[in-house]
Amino acid sequence: MTRPASRAVAIVLAILAAGCGGGDDAPDSEQVTRAVSDYAHAFGSGDGDKACALLTPGARDAFTSRVSSLVGTRDCAGAVDKLQTVAGPNGTGPFQDATASGAKVEGDTATVTLKAGGASEQVKLEKRDGDWLLTRAPGT
Repeated sequence: MTRPASRAVAIVLAILAAGCGGGDDAPDSEQVTRAVSDYAHAFGSGDGDKACALLTPGARDAFTSRVSSLVGTRDCAGAVDKLQTVAGPNGTGPFQDATASGAKVEGDTATVTLKAGGASEQVKLEKRDGDWLLTRAPGT
């Protein structure tokens, strides 16, 4: 290999290695923040499939238990959808503009601060099969 070609390969390898994380928890911090934001935005817009997919099974069950008498279903995705009608835009709308910040990751658990409609709440997450899932539905 010529010197310029080997230098180009070394540069590409360095760039690829820099993108691999190398033990830094910044990728997990970004993932947990994104999971909480994605949940809040999906919940606020009535996307039950997406919102429920971001909850642990126990969190889905607890959420549906709390709201089933209001919405008439124990199906998580259906409950999120029906909650839009029952609670109205003032109840779920603020979640559409929610922000998540201050991620703290410790192994397979994390916390993030969720701010929606002038209120803030600490949200806990667990890493399961490589995905960060909320352990409780915020706001309920």
